[in-house]
Amino acid sequence: MSSNRGSASALGGVVAAPVATKKALPTQCKAAVKWADDTALLAVNGAYLPAAPRVDGEGYADACADGLLGDFEWSREPQPWDHTSPYTAYLEVPTSREEKSRLRFRMLTFDDLEKEAGREDGNPTEVAYGWQQGTYRVKTALWEKMRKRAEDLGKSCERATRVFRYAYSSEIHLVHEGSVVRRLCKNLRPPTRDVMDMMLTLGILRWGKLRTFADLTLCNRAHQRAIGVVTAYLDFLSDLLPPGPNGPLIRRGAPRGHEPVRRGVILIGEEIDSMLGWYTRVNIPVYALVSTNEFDIPAELFKPASEPRCSRERSATFGDLKQKMLRARWYAPLRSDYRYIELIGRGYVTRSDERDYKLSDQQTSLKRRGENIDAAHKRARDVRGRVERQLQSRFPVLGSSVQRYANLVERSPALQRVFAQKPRDADMPQPLPAYAAAELRASQDLNILAEALKHPFDPNAAGTEERNWRASEEERERVLQEAAVKFASERKLLTFLPPFTVLTNCESWEKTVAYAVSAVRMLPLFLDRVRLARTDADVKRLTTQDWRGVLGGQYFKNVWRQRQLDKHLGVHGKEIESRIRLREKEEEAKAKGEGKQLTKRDLKRIRAEEEKRGLQFEEYDHGRFWKYGDDVFFGKDESARLQSQPSSRPRTGVLPCGCEPTIELLKGDRLLVSGILFLMNTLVLVHWLAGLLDDEVAERAGIPRIADAGGEHRTPDLTSAAEREGFVRERILPALRCDGLGGDYWPTLSREAASDRGGDWAHGLLWILEHSPYGATLDREKRFDDYWLSLEGIRSGADKVQELEFDAHVLHRYFLASFKRRQWPFEILDRPLAGAFKCEACRASSPQEQHVETGGESALSKDDGLVHYGYDSDLSNEESDNEGMSD
Repeated sequence: MSSNRGSASALGGVVAAPVATKKALPTQCKAAVKWADDTALLAVNGAYLPAAPRVDGEGYADACADGLLGDFEWSREPQPWDHTSPYTAYLEVPTSREEKSRLRFRMLTFDDLEKEAGREDGNPTEVAYGWQQGTYRVKTALWEKMRKRAEDLGKSCERATRVFRYAYSSEIHLVHEGSVVRRLCKNLRPPTRDVMDMMLTLGILRWGKLRTFADLTLCNRAHQRAIGVVTAYLDFLSDLLPPGPNGPLIRRGAPRGHEPVRRGVILIGEEIDSMLGWYTRVNIPVYALVSTNEFDIPAELFKPASEPRCSRERSATFGDLKQKMLRARWYAPLRSDYRYIELIGRGYVTRSDERDYKLSDQQTSLKRRGENIDAAHKRARDVRGRVERQLQSRFPVLGSSVQRYANLVERSPALQRVFAQKPRDADMPQPLPAYAAAELRASQDLNILAEALKHPFDPNAAGTEERNWRASEEERERVLQEAAVKFASERKLLTFLPPFTVLTNCESWEKTVAYAVSAVRMLPLFLDRVRLARTDADVKRLTTQDWRGVLGGQYFKNVWRQRQLDKHLGVHGKEIESRIRLREKEEEAKAKGEGKQLTKRDLKRIRAEEEKRGLQFEEYDHGRFWKYGDDVFFGKDESARLQSQPSSRPRTGVLPCGCEPTIELLKGDRLLVSGILFLMNTLVLVHWLAGLLDDEVAERAGIPRIADAGGEHRTPDLTSAAEREGFVRERILPALRCDGLGGDYWPTLSREAASDRGGDWAHGLLWILEHSPYGATLDREKRFDDYWLSLEGIRSGADKVQELEFDAHVLHRYFLASFKRRQWPFEILDRPLAGAFKCEACRASSPQEQHVETGGESALSKDDGLVHYGYDSDLSNEESDNEGMSD
């Protein structure tokens, strides 16, 4: 296909074989101008006579001195008719005076640009540079004027499109089937892409960080073209739609003392007969491109071409840019046939040289980064798809719930831990039957726990629109990182005692036993850390990941190594630094030889290797885990004492029966392990229930506030006799069916009736929930739930309370109050068998005890032939410091 605008072959076969009789010209024809290949352009009702596009070599649209495309400038030169965009004929052409004075048509000058760097909106952290620093952007006052105009046009376009669609759907049946109006309406495509270009170029003119004045000029020209198309669309609809009350809604630009000059349209072939009358009637310049062999054109009609509407002077400044930062279609040269220039400029057709087009280094880098991100997302989708297929193959009844659970887990680490739990052995502590029923009911309210996350760049948030425009890639990355850290800290489970799931969700029975032994030995230290945290900022609650390391020994092993490494660096520090610098030079020279460069990871690796060279680490002994102390675990003072006095040791715990805990003792006594896990969970519940209390209630109870990475909290100190024997014993322990705490801090269980349901523990738990900050909130949110009991209803003793199981409602409220704290609640467990709190030797030497039933099926002893579930099913062989699900 020829690229010559005047080529007859490029115009859909305008030239035909000579005929005996030539066709007559349209009666409205006023003048004609000769084009190439025996064609002529007839001006039907337009005074302007466009010249045939210049042909140099192949012929293409090149950049000219005014930033436009010369003969190929589709916003000013008449273009072939487009049945989807008949409104482009309405494009306004400026007069010579308007081209110099009106912002919509003139070129930008340096007076329109910011000269020096300045602070934006008084924010000292946001610096916007001026053209003296090599960054070109429009001044604030001028940009605000452009923004208001663009926003008004966008709203008018949206409103006009709605009016048109309503009119078309309601009145098109009244229009004749063969009518031109019906044809125009049927094929009309609103200028959606042009509105997008209008807003995009507006943002780039202010926040695009353009590095050349040429890029700024070309961006401004693209902005002007988009505004012209949208305005032409509005004017077209005002002529197309019948007069009525909706007319003023779409009328744009009242006459400014004269009727504006329109660009016009070129009709070819059958379009001349069908569309000529319409455009003539609405006073739009119409041109017909015909073959001189087909039409009889009198010689006196031929006139010389008019002066061009824009510059024809080729410009290397705008045409030979090496670093291009804008859309490819906004740059010349456009090596395409002239009929497609408008479609390319508006983004409906790609450039013919799209594959050879080269972006700037910066844009190439951004494109490569985007492609890498897309590839990473694709890999993630593949992984999620594989996991989902595995889940659906194992649990076919879940169906689409798999995706729902995946979304919930992403929003709540607590749910992630719950779904990752392995099946619990039948002889390990089980939840109360009422608790299990409440858990099933609470699963309908998971959205309270996994509330939707708020994106820091939410476009719907008030006051963020302009910040989003200005945010650089680095700033967005920083803000997103801060939001991720805040999200993790708010939802991370932090405790002073190891959670029950850390002890039970192990990959083997041997590891459960090892964790249980460590928990018993360290229990006094765990409880004492609450007191230390009130005065020592280094002492903090630990995550589930930390607890696995503490109980398994990896946490203290890392402390041992770091202490020895610090001592080694203190003695050989200068020598090590010299080796590091020498090694870095060698590695850098080697990398340059391979065409690479050292990264931060390489430098970190070199330093770690050189620091450890020649150092023989002491073998870790979990039996003396305290040897090197640790400020976070022991506190500064105790850590310093343990390091300075090698013979010193902290207080360690014993079993509830008073015996020393050993792996050999617990490994074969599953009943004792179940008792230890039950009592440890009871102590965790003491802390958790205290955390559910209202701040004022905890303050009156004498529980001070502590702050750490997870926020502020009030945790009772069970080593303090005043707190232990006061509020804790009076209000919290009754809710856990306990009478008190012994001298070794193990809970002593109360002797309630055989059935715990409806006992005093439920009333004790209700008192705590009544005095939590979430009681009134839950009543308001659940007021339409027919099965929900409000606190007022419970206090009034209404009949409805008698219709439901009292303990089931209390436990349901316990679940939802815990959800409000963004955590899954700690289980309220069924009591183990009698004798579970003594080792085998102590049970044999003590009088026979009666079983304490709890209303549900009790766990079976190890001698009853029970077939236990395998502890290693569905679990990996991860190391203790990486085992399980991360927070």
